[in-house]
Amino acid sequence: MRVSGKLIVLTLVALGLGTTLFSLWFTYRSTYRTLRMWGPETARLIQAAQQVTVLRLEPDIGDVAVDGPRLQVGGETLPIAQQRDFSQVRGLIHLRQALLQDANFRWDAPLDECQPMWGYALRFEQQGRTATLAFSLDCGRVALADSDTAVALSPAVTEGLADFFAESFPKQAEPPASEVAE
Repeated sequence: MRVSGKLIVLTLVALGLGTTLFSLWFTYRSTYRTLRMWGPETARLIQAAQQVTVLRLEPDIGDVAVDGPRLQVGGETLPIAQQRDFSQVRGLIHLRQALLQDANFRWDAPLDECQPMWGYALRFEQQGRTATLAFSLDCGRVALADSDTAVALSPAVTEGLADFFAESFPKQAEPPASEVAE
């Protein structure tokens, strides 16, 4: 049985087109809610911004004047205690991807069960555009700064972010007891 070369080529083209269409459909289905929540501009910045800064936020004390940069999250204005450039950090691509996948969020979780303490943020910047995501690890929540957009994170993502932020801002080691006594 002899098979025509044209038939083989047409079959390969059809298979390539079919897998491309499946890939587009799968990506759309796995990111649809997240892209709708963040919006196209913020999603593009999360995915591809050249400048990524991790921020450590302080609680809003209210009665104490704090100089320096601040971040507006969920009706609170929080002082930025520290910031570090993380544009070249290993694993950043995985973090970006996690923030754009529907499966990493608990869409039906009520947001009023816990009062969030926004402890960290990621700022994505490129060509004068900025998107900042704030994280409450105690409530397992993420919010888009300067907006009302917030959603619960999956426990696995919350745990991964806790490790990421702990490595980003290690706690200062306490001096040995002998040094304190002097």
